[in-house]
Amino acid sequence: MGQLETSIDYYNELIDREPYSHNAWYNLGIVYSKLGRYEEALNAYDYASVIKEDFSSAYFNMANAYMNLERYKEANECYLLTLQHETPTADLYCHLGASYEKLKDFGKALEYYRESLKIDKEWDEGWYGVAVCLAVEEKWIEALNCIRKAIKLSEHVADYWLVLGELEYKIGNVFSSIEAFEKAADLEPDYEEVWLKWSLVLFDQGQFDKAYEVIQEGLDDIPDNASMYYRATAYLLHAGEYKEALIHLEIALTLSYEAHEQLYDFFPDLEKQKALFKLIEQYRK
Repeated sequence: MGQLETSIDYYNELIDREPYSHNAWYNLGIVYSKLGRYEEALNAYDYASVIKEDFSSAYFNMANAYMNLERYKEANECYLLTLQHETPTADLYCHLGASYEKLKDFGKALEYYRESLKIDKEWDEGWYGVAVCLAVEEKWIEALNCIRKAIKLSEHVADYWLVLGELEYKIGNVFSSIEAFEKAADLEPDYEEVWLKWSLVLFDQGQFDKAYEVIQEGLDDIPDNASMYYRATAYLLHAGEYKEALIHLEIALTLSYEAHEQLYDFFPDLEKQKALFKLIEQYRK
């Protein structure tokens, strides 16, 4: 019924009566996770796993909570504990692969993503994971084949189309790349990374005006996004639209002054960086 706060009170009352109920602690953790209160969720899952040492679901959900807290090493350890206490599944192998991916151990990540596909060849997340790892190794064609398999199995995931767009561009298929980004944006219009990477393809082609148009389209869906305004500023400056660029720069600085350093990536020339720095410093004063 969606009454999550009420269910917390209920589980706490149940735990007061039955403090060694591993299921009560576990379900309390689930509620906290749904509320995004991951530290409290970890505490509850921990109690559940102490009471029942082979409670694989508690370890698995503990790992998920760690992933949400960006504590990837601890997440990885909990996924490995889950593996000790239950029969491996494609889903578990994919989660384990994702934790290795976050730890930048792409070799191990690739290994576990492939293990997931040995269990279930139609596990789209496995194909996606393999594609991402192969892309890191710059094996563009192999990665492209894998992401296409993921999309064939599940065509409504924006992340898959985003990776497809990046890979198509890497092998020189600019038109196909843009089509993929468009699909990703249709599926998830408030996905910042889609607009940034789509516009970057156009920017790299020297199409500064079109790159700016893409960012403007994205700002319709995510209007208070500092990165989008900084990117618009960069594109406008390259297009020679200085007055409009300064308007966007002011908005970007208002939204997040700290994020302004990303602007320098688009102006490797030191003199231009100095000029930008002076503008930014004037705003801060």
